[in-house]
Order: sequence, then C-alpha cells, then structure tokens
Amino acid sequence: MPEPGTLLLMGVGLAGLLGRRRLDIR
Repeated sequence: MPEPGTLLLMGVGLAGLLGRRRLDIR
C-alpha cells in the first residue's frame, strides 16, 4: 500500500488536472 503522502500528492495532481480541464472547457 502506498504511503498517505503519495496518495495525497496524487489526489492533488488529479484535482489540479480536473480543475484546469474545467477552466479550459468553460
């Protein structure tokens, strides 16, 4: 199992990508 730190980083990265896509679509 990955460490909580790596999971947090992955979550932040995914959130950033989704946020940028939403801004691009709008």
